[in-house]
Amino acid sequence: MPGNTPLSVWRARDGWLLVSTSGQQAWRDFCATFLSLAAYRNIPAAKAWESPWINEFATTVLDTHKVEDAVGTCLTYGVPAAPIPAWQDSDRPGASKALADQLAWAALIIQQ
Repeated sequence: MPGNTPLSVWRARDGWLLVSTSGQQAWRDFCATFLSLAAYRNIPAAKAWESPWINEFATTVLDTHKVEDAVGTCLTYGVPAAPIPAWQDSDRPGASKALADQLAWAALIIQQ
């Protein structure tokens, strides 16, 4: 992921999706692909990940996609994205739980 860019982690159907909008173009492409052009017009890229409406909307939409498919679509349109499949496993012991805990803390830090 590019450094110093807004990051968001959303639940997909079978995992979690980490998305970075590294500028206005990436934000527009993400909105055109998964959200709506109204989201692009109403919420600036720098403030997108602070918007409860965007987060709820994106989570609702992405929950209908497999995480690998969502990543592929993002990358096709130039939006930096990566899958985080093990985050759903926070109730399991071992490495999956450790990853889930780290990502939960990272999401809190990113939002601040």
